[in-house]
Amino acid sequence: MMPAFFDDLTKGDVANKQRLPYGIPVSSFGAPGRLSSAPTWVQRDNNGRFWIYQDQRPWKITAYTPGFDYRFSLTFFHRVLAFDTDANDNLYVLQEGNIVSRFDANGLSAIHWALPEGRESGEVIHASALAIAPAAGGSVFIADDQLARVQRFDSELRPMPLPFMPWGWIGREDLSYLEFGVYTTEQKYRLDRPQRLLIGPDNLLYVDCEAFVARFNLATGRQMPSERMTSSAGRYLHRLASHDSGSR
Repeated sequence: MMPAFFDDLTKGDVANKQRLPYGIPVSSFGAPGRLSSAPTWVQRDNNGRFWIYQDQRPWKITAYTPGFDYRFSLTFFHRVLAFDTDANDNLYVLQEGNIVSRFDANGLSAIHWALPEGRESGEVIHASALAIAPAAGGSVFIADDQLARVQRFDSELRPMPLPFMPWGWIGREDLSYLEFGVYTTEQKYRLDRPQRLLIGPDNLLYVDCEAFVARFNLATGRQMPSERMTSSAGRYLHRLASHDSGSR
């Protein structure tokens, strides 16, 4: 867990609030570089810089140096659902409304895409998660919790159908074929409301569903033996993400 120190300009040092010589400053005012609540999502890029999102209005992602010195903040009109960085430290942000934005490492050169709505390849109903393959020019994976599938795009958000899957995406073509999460050697499975994607240190794509985690080969979309848990799948992904971030 990341350290943080109390730095509220209205209260000063009071009981149970201790100033520490490291961490991220916190302020009730939400001043530049200060967090007004606990971080919702922490991402570390290849150069060790931190991107921190707080899931409250105004929706913003704040950038810090490896030593947690404030760099800048990005503010969004729509709630942020997921974000990730690529091998060149570009930041991709998925927002509500099927909007994807890309920024360079300095928060500039912004490009925005509105994902087309529909059920065909390259289309979404409700984009719910995003992850970037770690290789240079890495693919962008986007989940749809309404269509129960994950699609692959290139760095410019052009569809890149997966060659192993006849219909080009991870997930069944016929959404009513099998019960949620069933795995067979013929790839006859169904994802259940995917809410988070993560590229693990084993170079597999992890899909956090309602009650299980599924794993897939990045290049082919071929499913690996399922990860099933009695507790929250999200906690498993949190531990995996911590391991992945520490290895960068």
